[in-house]
Amino acid sequence: MVVPWEQLPGESSKAYAAFCLYRDQGLNRSIEATSRLYHGHSAPPESKTASGRRRGASGQIRRWAQRWNWSGRARAWDQELERVKWSQQVEASAEMAERHAKEALMLQNKAVERLRLLRPEELGPRETLSYLIEAAKLERLARGEPTVRVAEEHRFADVKELTDDELARIVASRPGLSAPGGPGAAAETESPEKLL
Repeated sequence: MVVPWEQLPGESSKAYAAFCLYRDQGLNRSIEATSRLYHGHSAPPESKTASGRRRGASGQIRRWAQRWNWSGRARAWDQELERVKWSQQVEASAEMAERHAKEALMLQNKAVERLRLLRPEELGPRETLSYLIEAAKLERLARGEPTVRVAEEHRFADVKELTDDELARIVASRPGLSAPGGPGAAAETESPEKLL
């Protein structure tokens, strides 16, 4: 299967060489720049011909670009470059993670060796407590448990202490509820607590 950025069946070597010049210019590619490169003109785009006209792309380059769909093929090339770049990034990340895991195991082994050499009587109270806390955190992590617990405190007003205006504001701010006496009003037997 021929991929779009390679030479297509029926495409001459000259036309393909010109396409490669176009393709390899990157995102700022242009037919005019390709024409200059192909024909050996190194002048910048604003250069003029001997007659004073701005130098544009040759007719041959324009015909090849149209016939062989250079813009579509170049887009496919750009997408392929991005795919390759992404693939390399994923591979590099996996290699990094593997390397870090191996290094972490080596460090763990060294730490365990050092801990085995410690005698309990050599540890002060603060060191003992620190080792205990860190060991508990590591065990919780290894078992998939949280190492920190965060408590949130919520205070809610007692509905019986709210004024009629405050209750009306609460009812008005809640979709599906309406103020007393209005359309869809709650039955008088319902307590304010049920409205919240």
